[in-house]
Amino acid sequence: MRTLAEGRTRRRGSTPTSPTGWSVSTTRPGGSRTVPLPWGLQPDPIGADGNLFFKGWLNLVQSLHAYVTGEDRWGDPFLVAGVDRTRFEWTQHRVVDLLVRQWQENPKGPHCENTKIWPFCLSAAGLGLQLYDAIFGRSSHQVYDQWLAENKDLFFAIDKRTGELERVAFYHDPLIDYTQWQPPLGALPVCFYLAPQEPVFAEYLYHAAVSSLGWNDPKKPIAVIPEPRRMAVAMTVAREFEDDVTVHRLTDYAEQHFEPRYFGDGEFGFWFGLDETWPRGQLSACAMVSEVGRPGAWSQLFRNPNLAKFDEPTLEGVDYPTLGIVQAWYEKGTGILHIGTYAGDPAATGRATTFRVTRLPDAAVVQVRCDGQPYERWRADEPGGITVDTTYGPHVFQVFTATDGRSPVWRAGPGHRERSGPPSSATPSRGTGEGHISPADGAAVARLWSPVSASVSLCGGGCCGA
Repeated sequence: MRTLAEGRTRRRGSTPTSPTGWSVSTTRPGGSRTVPLPWGLQPDPIGADGNLFFKGWLNLVQSLHAYVTGEDRWGDPFLVAGVDRTRFEWTQHRVVDLLVRQWQENPKGPHCENTKIWPFCLSAAGLGLQLYDAIFGRSSHQVYDQWLAENKDLFFAIDKRTGELERVAFYHDPLIDYTQWQPPLGALPVCFYLAPQEPVFAEYLYHAAVSSLGWNDPKKPIAVIPEPRRMAVAMTVAREFEDDVTVHRLTDYAEQHFEPRYFGDGEFGFWFGLDETWPRGQLSACAMVSEVGRPGAWSQLFRNPNLAKFDEPTLEGVDYPTLGIVQAWYEKGTGILHIGTYAGDPAATGRATTFRVTRLPDAAVVQVRCDGQPYERWRADEPGGITVDTTYGPHVFQVFTATDGRSPVWRAGPGHRERSGPPSSATPSRGTGEGHISPADGAAVARLWSPVSASVSLCGGGCCGA
């Protein structure tokens, strides 16, 4: 490997000793040899031949942003910082074109670190392409499908006789034809990203991973691994595949050892016994995905994203975060838009504020309820939009939008039972195991799913965006 001093010399303009870049000495059975590194110094972190972990996840996050907001924000040029204060202009669409081209040029997969190919990074990048295609009507994801079909044996060692998974590649180096292997447990991070893309193979990898430690066997004690991240990921994937035995066993373990607790003003996180001021972001977030998800929700988001929501009634103009949103979803069957609020800043409780509802079929026929009672403090300000006057604090609104002659549900007469939340909005409450969010937990959960812009498009499938 080139040293830090060599890197500094290179940046000052020295010429490498190899036309392809710097060299590295490797030792393998049969002797050592010097292998040239193929790329040298490339200042653009996106345009570089490697660095997949940067641009692959970047497209995934940008695609999620487009799915939540309905905006092609990253279709406009943005600048990326490079080496020595350089700047490079990109758009999300150009990033995707580059990913596809690099995948086509490297059948074994684009590289992350110089010469290293990681199935974990490839699967995350593939997931970004899958959602991008669903949103923008492209076919870029086929490069991932082809990669997996042609390289399973390279990255996943499966006993041909028994069909059992023996090991999983941590990474593969094609220049020296070397694979760093890990036991079946290493499949967990991969199958989290793989599940929406190849659910059958992902579930096979998942069962091999949890079975290798007996997490799905009630007769065995929970095998503890030093790094809790994989246990947190296992909780999420177990819920995705409806492996109730593993879900309950790992959730019970998490309740006892992940140190779940509230802090601040209704905030919640997992502290993992680290004795730190705040819950550690990535670790706590990994465990939280299992808390807020429901079986199949993760895959549904990518395999069947709800794009119709962009034409349905939409909540806008929220003074966020002072006014928090617990729920915002459209029940297509009844034509009801459900909105739940809370005071994001407790000091603002009781003060006046407003929000808007747009994309209404006809604002003239709208009726509104608040906290179970008919509500008149709203006004139509355009044919398809209304402004609602309210206060910072906990409220539940129902906006009735039906235009086809149906009677509003709240006038349906005795015996009607109103909903107070979206179907399947399951979030385990602390220690109960019942799988339903309590009103007291609403503000904390809302913070986990805070809007990424002032305009939040509503979906008809629940709180998780699927």
